[in-house]
Amino acid sequence: MRLIGAEIDRAMGDPAAADQTLQQLASEGGPVAARAMIAKVEVQIDHGQPVDMPTVTALAALAFEHRGSELEPALQRAHLLALAAAGDFASAFSQLALAPDTEPDLWRIMAEHGADSVVLEQAVLGPEIALPALPVATRRNLVARLLALGFPDPALRWLPEVLAPGPAATDQDRLLAAKAQMQRHDAREVLRLVAGLTGPEADRLRAEAQVWLGDPATATALFAALGDGPGELAAARQAQGWALIADHGQDPWLAAARLVLPAPADRAATVPVAPQPIPGPLARGRQTVAESAAARATLTALLAEVPIVVTPPVVTN
Repeated sequence: MRLIGAEIDRAMGDPAAADQTLQQLASEGGPVAARAMIAKVEVQIDHGQPVDMPTVTALAALAFEHRGSELEPALQRAHLLALAAAGDFASAFSQLALAPDTEPDLWRIMAEHGADSVVLEQAVLGPEIALPALPVATRRNLVARLLALGFPDPALRWLPEVLAPGPAATDQDRLLAAKAQMQRHDAREVLRLVAGLTGPEADRLRAEAQVWLGDPATATALFAALGDGPGELAAARQAQGWALIADHGQDPWLAAARLVLPAPADRAATVPVAPQPIPGPLARGRQTVAESAAARATLTALLAEVPIVVTPPVVTN
């Protein structure tokens, strides 16, 4: 009855109460202990909790003890899940033959909680390795993890519908693929993938693609429509949009804009200025030297702020 009560607590959203009851049942031994251990691991995994190594060891012992019984498959499955939840994915995957139906759950746990090193070890597949049959949500989580680590090509392997001809890919998968292609600097493929898609993510990818394609003026307008001030200013700098920089930029770019732009045309009309004597040649020379020094200082500041970057070629396949 207590095992049923724990299941009710679990179903009612009280994992702490369920875990406490199951822990007591597991420690008491007897015929119900094995079922309690299985349920305990399921509760912990359902709520993203790690499993400690004593639990992993106990499940391995129970699976050995119940070899050939009706409980063995469930215990083997619980053991592999516990290994994964404890962070030992290598052992879990190496014993997958003991409970093959556990594979989708192992991938899910790894995609959600696995260390970066584990994701790289397991999810970067060679061309000779077939993709496992996984739920869409798990595949998308793996793609997101790989993109966050800067591995666009392995990420694209997990989006076969996008790579296949025809309109099979969903909008969400097209966005993920576009992010991967952006990391590959294939701006034209990015624009193809987001064609017809709406929303801020698609618009941002369009803007970033236009920067890569050498059209910062269009990118500036797209960033402005998104309300992305920093992105708009960054694109404006490439487009030499000095008026925008003069209004919203900061030094040293603001100082550069003041060097490039003429003085406001209406200054004389709005600000009365007393007549000034015409400077002589020496004064004009000093003014030129001062302006030249200011320009050099501004350019030096710009060079210090903007590193020299070798831009990879845009993929045009």
